Amino acid sequence: GEGGAAGGDDGVEPPPTTAAAPASTDPPATDPSVEPGPVEPAPVEPITVALVGDSSAWTLGGGEIGLRTDHGPYVSPFDPERVVLLNLARKGYRLVPGATTDLGGVRARSGDDLESERWWREVIADVEPDLVVAVFGLSDLQSREIDGVDVPFGSAVFDDRFRAAADGLLGYLAVTAPVLLLTSPPLLGEEMPVEEMAAFFDARSASRARHLNGLLAEVAAASPRIDLHDLAGWLCPEGGVDGEPCRRRPDGGPMRFDGVHYDEEGGAVVAAYLTEHLIAAAAGGDTRP
Repeated sequence: GEGGAAGGDDGVEPPPTTAAAPASTDPPATDPSVEPGPVEPAPVEPITVALVGDSSAWTLGGGEIGLRTDHGPYVSPFDPERVVLLNLARKGYRLVPGATTDLGGVRARSGDDLESERWWREVIADVEPDLVVAVFGLSDLQSREIDGVDVPFGSAVFDDRFRAAADGLLGYLAVTAPVLLLTSPPLLGEEMPVEEMAAFFDARSASRARHLNGLLAEVAAASPRIDLHDLAGWLCPEGGVDGEPCRRRPDGGPMRFDGVHYDEEGGAVVAAYLTEHLIAAAAGGDTRP
């Protein structure tokens, strides 16, 4: 009809055209031919370890020992990038109550021991370390007099007292952090400067250390927060090492200069050995040698 536009044009403009995007020449992100860039490992924070126990523990943690050496500064033998050590051990500490009777007559337990335990509880609750390591030895390898009654080492009464004391102390500390007990290696009389002590421990130390370590194993088995590492089995394995009853330092010297206490070089060797086990224990892993 009259009014129609020629050629079918209805007056509507066509939409503008958009140029197609150029095809990407980059391979997809999942293309196996793409080499991933270097990944920086996440920094690993060192673990904090609180060390409790007697003079053997004190020297293992870098403390000095001697007749006139009081507690004071210590030099940790551990790599500080892996283990930050808080050495709380006290010389002369004994876990089992009562007076020791085997050497030098009857020697009453010092009130300092109870004060040390109170201090450990307070400091560990405040610091909240990743791990508590406990070491018991010299004094707890000796018989007792308790309330006027002789209590021979290894007797049922002694063993009950040991378990109760360990449960009370370590169970409390384990509320804050897991506890790792280190077995006690035999004391080497041949290295001891005091003849009476050397003869006593030469005759008894190996069997007494085995008995004490059995008690430690019972304490560890009774709590999921307490574990046991056999330091004694590594340091003084059955049958000895290279004809010696215990491992020696790389320079041939003894790890423990007097058969009981570690010197700087010996402590460093033991610390290097223990480091991986402490890290595993703090993470709840396997701590066996």
